[in-house]
Amino acid sequence: MIVFPRYKKLVSLVPGGPLQFLDLGFSLDQIPRLREEFWEYAETGPQGETVWTLLNLKADEDGNGYINRQTGAPATDPRPGPHFGKPIEPQYAISLDKAVEPFLDQWIPLPFLHLAPGHAGGETTFRRGPANWCRGRLSRLPDNHPSGHTHGLTVVFDPAVEGDQPDAYHAALCRQDVAEGAEFGLAARIRNNDWFLQRDWVRDWIKDLYLAHLRSRSRRPVHEEHLEHHVEHLARYLTLLKALDRSGVVPRVRVIDPDRFQPVQVDLVLDIGNSRTCGILIERDESGAPNMSNGSVLELRDLSQPPHRHSEPFGSNVAFGTARFGDPNDWSLMSNRSTPAFSWPSVVRVGPEARRIALRSRREEGQTSMSSPKRYLWDHAPRRQEWRFCPETDDADAPELPVTSGPLVMHVNDQGTPLHVLEAGGRGLPADLRGQVADPVTAPVFSRSSLMMFLLSEVIAQALVHVNSPAQRGDRANSDIPRQLRRIVLTVPTAMSIAERKIFTAWAEWAVQIVWRSLGWEGAGTTGFRAPPQVRCEWDEASTTQMVWLYNEVAEKFSGDIGAAFSVLGRKRGSAERPSLRVASLDIGGGTTDLIITTYLDRTQGAAGVIEPRQEFREGFTVAGDDILKAVIEAHFLPALRAALEAAGVADAGEFLTRHLGKDYSGQAEHDRNLRVQFVDQVAVPYGLRILHLAETTPLPEAAGAAVTLRYDDIFSDPEQEPRPAVLRFLEEDAMRAGAAGGFRLADLEVPVNLEEVATTITNVVEPFLNDLGEVVHHHGCDVLLLSGRPSCLPAVQATVLRKAPVSAARVVPLNGYKVGHWYPFWTPGGRIADPKTTAVVGAALCALAEGSLRNFHFDTARLRPASTCRYMGEMTAVGQVHDAHLFFSGLDLDGSDEEELTATLKFSAPIYIGFRQLPLERWKATTFYHLGFAGQTAIQNSRGRLPYDVTLTYRRDPRAEDDDPRPGAQGNLRDEGVFEITEVTGVDGMPVQPRDLDLRLKTMREENGHWLDTGLLTVV
Repeated sequence: MIVFPRYKKLVSLVPGGPLQFLDLGFSLDQIPRLREEFWEYAETGPQGETVWTLLNLKADEDGNGYINRQTGAPATDPRPGPHFGKPIEPQYAISLDKAVEPFLDQWIPLPFLHLAPGHAGGETTFRRGPANWCRGRLSRLPDNHPSGHTHGLTVVFDPAVEGDQPDAYHAALCRQDVAEGAEFGLAARIRNNDWFLQRDWVRDWIKDLYLAHLRSRSRRPVHEEHLEHHVEHLARYLTLLKALDRSGVVPRVRVIDPDRFQPVQVDLVLDIGNSRTCGILIERDESGAPNMSNGSVLELRDLSQPPHRHSEPFGSNVAFGTARFGDPNDWSLMSNRSTPAFSWPSVVRVGPEARRIALRSRREEGQTSMSSPKRYLWDHAPRRQEWRFCPETDDADAPELPVTSGPLVMHVNDQGTPLHVLEAGGRGLPADLRGQVADPVTAPVFSRSSLMMFLLSEVIAQALVHVNSPAQRGDRANSDIPRQLRRIVLTVPTAMSIAERKIFTAWAEWAVQIVWRSLGWEGAGTTGFRAPPQVRCEWDEASTTQMVWLYNEVAEKFSGDIGAAFSVLGRKRGSAERPSLRVASLDIGGGTTDLIITTYLDRTQGAAGVIEPRQEFREGFTVAGDDILKAVIEAHFLPALRAALEAAGVADAGEFLTRHLGKDYSGQAEHDRNLRVQFVDQVAVPYGLRILHLAETTPLPEAAGAAVTLRYDDIFSDPEQEPRPAVLRFLEEDAMRAGAAGGFRLADLEVPVNLEEVATTITNVVEPFLNDLGEVVHHHGCDVLLLSGRPSCLPAVQATVLRKAPVSAARVVPLNGYKVGHWYPFWTPGGRIADPKTTAVVGAALCALAEGSLRNFHFDTARLRPASTCRYMGEMTAVGQVHDAHLFFSGLDLDGSDEEELTATLKFSAPIYIGFRQLPLERWKATTFYHLGFAGQTAIQNSRGRLPYDVTLTYRRDPRAEDDDPRPGAQGNLRDEGVFEITEVTGVDGMPVQPRDLDLRLKTMREENGHWLDTGLLTVV
């Protein structure tokens, strides 16, 4: 979305802070008529080279000659010889349209210079600098933009401070600028910026853009030496500067002195899901307390389309991408800055930008993107292929370079582990990360787990820019005081293993540390706006979702009267004197479905109302929205694709699809596997999401018999979202070779959708586990059941819950459409929650505020501590269960304080998964935990004739080690599930086997090669 904030005439910037942006809108056709005239001439330089100089002329008042704008004197020929001193006339003129053409959608350097204290003849004068701290990008807006503007100008400042005092020429801010509270403005007149135009790096940068523009419009080669006007690029650039000045929208700026003020502290609250991520920012008021009314939605700046800013929940997908603010040939390295100009402390993009840049990736030499790092927290293994940057342009020959450039990669090694952690001895590192080489990246084979740190680094960088942006500060109190990111609060799935939660927390802490190092802030100390934030990872998504409902009911509807609220919503239990409220929340996300049941007790003493939570039950299954999407693609998109292939003449369309989308096979080229992944991502998933959108917006009674036909143009109406041609050819060309003699075009594909059948598909996915969880809700006698997460919006999901309603139907509350007050940061007109994904992050913010900062609401969040659901552990079956006959350990008490060491022996003939469940029910779905397999091909060869092995596993858990975690910021009292170790292996012949022949490692995903969104593997029926 492109929105233009309102700015004051004098905008404040934070020196030494992150990049700061201005978004300015205006209409070119409202700029007074602009036509600049020029005269250029050549001289011989000191090395014998030809140097061209540009003069900007204007007609004098009596119309008898021209004035040189640089000097204000009559324009005369400056060249030695017979023409010296004779009047000159313009050689050519530049109109506004011609000025804009070469620079549209391109970053250009802007002479945003220090305003001199004196004035000459009433005209503003400027100092010579800073020369390389401001850039701008002009963009054409869509027709009929709501703002009424035709164009947008994005201006970015790099406020790094270099040196104490300015020289005659300086490239960046200096400390004297900060001490003076200096003001800066756009120097659009040639008499103020001629020295700037003479800088080689500026001239070369502008010339490159001009020549690229000419070549894009010409069918013949364009050679610089054949141009009629040799510095027309500078003439067009100068005319553009005057147009921007005349638009009246470019404000002046001043730098504040951040050391004069205590910064305003801000909490960043994040809910990072397997599918989508959501974030909000909470400012603390003048009392130092966080305040929900000071909350705002995290905004992502699209770095490759900078006018766009995204403030909705965004995809958790990541794509490696360079962050360039123009200057592809690095001319500005000659500007004499001592620090890198316009450096961005991240190498990945997230959300809409990640998806867009990944669309143009060919993946010929390595992977460039991934669906979600959260799925792979367990995987610390280096990748076989290097990670590559997505190409910067749509050019088919644009390179996909290895991820070895950028400030961040100087602080991690090839596996993605932070160097400073390794250099400190690796304390707090998981065992499989220790012993790595502490050298900067040369071969980027980052583990999939480490990409969580990369994702968080981008989100943190975006948050730093957002909270300190002039637009964000300008709308709030203390607008001239910098903002400090004080805390980062993260939510986690309810049943995430504690082992994974610790890994998640570690990557978050390391993300902060490497962003700070990339910005050069590692020595900032613990005060000031550059002090690093603390990371808190304490609350689960289902609990925080409950907080939204509980706060809205108690604090808003009952004005904080806990007794009255609990009397209406809850009941008395047992011999309790006061009624309590027992709430179950079912959070269906992209990757997990989580249930938590909590009893809320009224602990009010006097006038101060206090709510004490007591968690009764928690559980989570790895069946959720992604599984629904996959099932819909397989049941409704693939059959239509198969029918189209058969109609085109493909003899065995089922086998054709199985070979292309359903399996890996011997001899398959990596190129084809990459195209399969991209086909699923760029073609199948958009169709699947559109089908789910139809299912979500069609009530079940209307779905009966309802049929819709989806066409290619319906799905890809936005040209930017169309699949790459090579992805379409992946199926189209092979289809022709397989019998489609008349050709086969995916653009002609029609997908008939029966919405009643879609509802049945959804029900078949969710019914088994929803019935199990509903049984638990009924057993605990809950008062209310909340439904959250995007899939909970599907009528088929809601109907599945209601068919065996564990509470009365009136007490089942889908949070999609739940009515909330204006306090809700994602409030929409009508006052209803439009996207239940937002409830987890808002609830986490409430948890942070409930520790004494919420009116009418005090909540004891210390009791919402994480806990493991590991009680029964053993070998998993193919359908994800642990049968009693295959149990290793039962009745585990991970909340106990005693050290444990247990052993178990199992028969091993082939790789197995070890999992756990918390209920003494064989039918209960287990959580995948560890994988036991052969260590390599040599180990497999050694096993011939000696299987099955008798493998003795030792399980250890030391609660003291958990409390004494040496990692900075580590949270004590996280009772994790312990660790396994292979202590003895014996062959069937009775002879010992080296334990190292077997590999036992944490692995919480059953798929061998990864999630279906990353492998492209579907089930073709």
